[in-house]
Parts: sequence; structure tokens; C-alpha cells
Amino acid sequence: MQTPLDNSHNAFRKWGVVTVVFVYLLIAIGGIVRSTGSGMGCPDWPKCFGTWVPPTQVSQLPPDYREVYAQKRKDKNEKLAGYLSRIGLADLGKRISTDPDMYVEAEFNAVKTWIEYLNRLFGVLVGLLIVGTAALSLRFWNRNRAVTVASLLSLVLAGVQGWLGSVVVSTNLLPGTITLHMLLAVAIVFTLLYAVQRASWQSGFVPKISNKTRLNGVVWITIGLSFVQIVLGTQVREAIDWVADEMRQITRSEWIDQLGWEFYVHRSFSLLVLAVNIYLLYLLRASADNGLRRWAGVLLGVTVVEVLSGVGMAYFAVPPFLQPVHLLLATVAVGIQYIICLQLNPPSLKVRLAEHFAQRAIN
Repeated sequence: MQTPLDNSHNAFRKWGVVTVVFVYLLIAIGGIVRSTGSGMGCPDWPKCFGTWVPPTQVSQLPPDYREVYAQKRKDKNEKLAGYLSRIGLADLGKRISTDPDMYVEAEFNAVKTWIEYLNRLFGVLVGLLIVGTAALSLRFWNRNRAVTVASLLSLVLAGVQGWLGSVVVSTNLLPGTITLHMLLAVAIVFTLLYAVQRASWQSGFVPKISNKTRLNGVVWITIGLSFVQIVLGTQVREAIDWVADEMRQITRSEWIDQLGWEFYVHRSFSLLVLAVNIYLLYLLRASADNGLRRWAGVLLGVTVVEVLSGVGMAYFAVPPFLQPVHLLLATVAVGIQYIICLQLNPPSLKVRLAEHFAQRAIN
């Protein structure tokens, strides 16, 4: 029989769940920034056009604002290039410091500027929520140290994510940095989910699951395939950006026809991901408890809608509103897969008993 969660467990779980939800909302907002072309709405970081409250019209900017902010980015990139050279990435550093495309300043657009600015404000809110998660986790140090370690790791990753965001801006959306930015966001979700789930396990009975070895193998394969699909999706997005920028004479409905192998692999790969998720649902319905079966059903539904949103983008001229939906569903799906993995692999009875008695000693 499971022991009831104490107040600290409840507070941590609620705060952690809210934090995960807000991280997902930030991912969706990031998708809106990308689909509207607002990524360079603020040419500097952390401020926006040198102020904490961005301008609303071009008359509020200096006449030579393009040259000013291009030079600021150049100075920052030269420092970054020097660091990359010291760690053996001299070619990348040279490209960042010398590529003229890095310093093409976009025309001021108040709507895009404020979309990017609100994205940053929401990012600050998410950062504060992660700080709160880490602070609440400290009380678990003596009884469930894994919770504290995972929470502190999410805080470190959030700091790295903030720094990487500044690099994305200073390098004018350098291909590859956006993919890394996306993967780091998923890593933050994973560490938070682990901390919340780890705080939830008690010393009582855990349902025995048959076929556990096969289930674990299929779950990890599913997670791996989903990560590959996410990377392919970011590559397709970068290809769309290139087509939209370099082939302005063609209409939006012709973009898909100009894409390379990434799009066709991404499109075909989605069927494999869907098939593996269906197989996972089949195994879970035959082998697991009701909770895992419910998660598997939700996962299948999310994956189906994700595939349909991808079809909608391919056949309806990449509508901007579908892009953040597609991105959000992909990251939600891989998050659910990880939850299933965690619930399949609770801590050993010995570990849970040790945590239980440590909790009783503290109380």
C-alpha cells in the first residue's frame, strides 16, 4: 500500500507539472516566432534595440540602426569565434566571424519585434519557474537526492539555453543552432519530468508488468525515432526559410516543390514513427496497468494529430498557424514516451524503502 505524499511532495509535484506545461507553451511560442519570421525582431540580446521595452515605430530608432546592431553582432561573434577556435572548431568560428549573411540587418517591423520580445518575456517567466523547481527540490536532498540532482540539472540546462538563444540572435539564425536550441528544450522537459516522476514514487506496491524487457526496448526505440524526426523537422524548417528568402519570386504554394531530401525523408519517416507508436500501444494494452494504457492511448492520439498537421502543411502551402501546432505536438509526443519509460522503470524496492524511512525520520 502506498504511503500518502507529504506536503513537500505535493508542492513539488504541482510546481513541477506547472513548469513542464509552461516549458511546452514556450516551445509553442517559439514555433510562432519561427513561423512568422520574427526571430530577428530584436537584433540584440537580452535587450531589444538597446532598451528593455522595445520601440513601436521606426522613428524611435537611430537612422543608422542597421549598421549599429550589425557591428554589435560582429563584435560578439568575433569573441565567440575566438572561443570556438580554442576548442578546435576554428572553421566554424571563421564562418561565424566572416560570413556577411550573419550581419544582414532586417527591416524594422513592430509586430515581429513585439512577438520576439514577448517570447523572451515568457522565457524569463519559465526560467523563474525552473528556479522555483530547483529551490523546492533542495528539501529532497537527504531523502530522494535524484529529485534534487535532476531539478538542478534542468536549471543548468535553462542557463545554457538562454546563452544559446543569444548565439542564435548574434549569428542571424545560423543553421544548426536552432536545431540544438530545440533539442535542448526537449532535454529540459525530460529532466523536469524525471524529477516530478521520481518524487512521485513511494515505498508501496508497484504493479508487475509482463514483457517488460520488450516494452523497454520498444519505448527507447520510439524515443530515438522521435528525436530523429524532430531533427529532420528542424532541417525542413531551415530549408523552408532558405526557399522563402532566396526564391521570393515563387508563391508560397510552390515552396514544398523546392525542398530537398530532408522533406521527403521527414514525410516518410512519420509513417514509421506512427507505426512504432501503434505497436507500443498494442504491447501496453496487453501487458501493462491501466495508467500506462491511458498514456499510450493519449500518445497515439497526439501522434496521429501531429502527422495530420504535417500533411496539412505539405498540401496547404505551409500555413503559419499549423507550424507551431506541429512542433508542439512532436515535443509533447516524445515527452509522453518518456513518461511511459519512467513508469515502466520505477526505483527498486530497496531504494523506495530507503526513501520511505528517510522521510519518516525527517518527519
